[in-house]
Amino acid sequence: MANFPVSIVVSTIGGEPPVIGGLGQSAATATAVQPGDTITFTRSGASNGDAVISGVATNIFSGGGATLTSGSPTHVITVLATPVKGVADQISIAADNGEVGNVYAIVEYAQPFKNLSLQDSATSIDVNDLATDHSITIVDRSNNRTDTAAADNTDFRVRQGSTVISGATRTDLGLISNIASAPANIGETLSYNVQARLDSANGGDNFWQSTNLTYSVNKVGVQGSADPFALAYGIAIYDDSANLVASFSDGSSLIRRVATTTVTTSTTGTVDWNTGKTGINEINGLVQIRGQDVSGSPEEGEYNINLATRILSDSANDEVTVRIGRDKTARSVRIDLLQSRGPSR
Repeated sequence: MANFPVSIVVSTIGGEPPVIGGLGQSAATATAVQPGDTITFTRSGASNGDAVISGVATNIFSGGGATLTSGSPTHVITVLATPVKGVADQISIAADNGEVGNVYAIVEYAQPFKNLSLQDSATSIDVNDLATDHSITIVDRSNNRTDTAAADNTDFRVRQGSTVISGATRTDLGLISNIASAPANIGETLSYNVQARLDSANGGDNFWQSTNLTYSVNKVGVQGSADPFALAYGIAIYDDSANLVASFSDGSSLIRRVATTTVTTSTTGTVDWNTGKTGINEINGLVQIRGQDVSGSPEEGEYNINLATRILSDSANDEVTVRIGRDKTARSVRIDLLQSRGPSR
């Protein structure tokens, strides 16, 4: 607990107000105090001049007012355990000569935790063409972690613009899943922001406040189904059993890279890479493995590396995992996940 000393120098000469130091001199500059803190008033100056302290709010302080004399020059007031917050108390100090000075103190509300980012400092999220929601993980911006104690009691909610998204809330840092909002069409982007609140039970003012966290959601053309379909015009590819393999027209790409990473292969077992992508499987997906030098560029003479791979996905909405088979030598390789696609549907 802190103590705030207030010095009072009194005069018996008319027109000379008491000289006061130690607390804010206006409501705008009120000194912030907390439960259990004390304020000690000490009088000095003319031996026959008293100082009368009044206006001590009984819903903020215990100890009340007092008259300070040369024989009893000090008085202490204490902030209550559960004081009224957010209101500056004007404490008046009157001298014998009729002059009055004021000091101000306020018990401020505790603040919600607002130093936020998305996990790994992400600023945008891609969702596929069937998605109607998205998920985020909120972390402490300073360390990319979710276990910051200062955020334990802070409530968070997600808005799209100024519209609060129903159900998109949680208390403390971590995952907010199934946020019921996403762009309607491929190529569209929506912007979101996160607000924070600390309720009255935890010393806050119970009002939602803006934070530094904003992000965007982009709808991309990763289809939720691997089944190809024939367009009215363009090019169609069939296998030798007359099964449609792909169909595309002007403006479509047959294969594109949708994710990439670097891993170190293993000589004793497989290595898994969670791509964070959906709608890709061993029918419409392809894995390319390339060797790397220290700069991250493909090594000369070892552009493609032949290793067994599998694309693992239980359903169209599950995130895809790429499994890389055992290597004869552990080495750093670049993995590209490629996907064949036609126009969205």
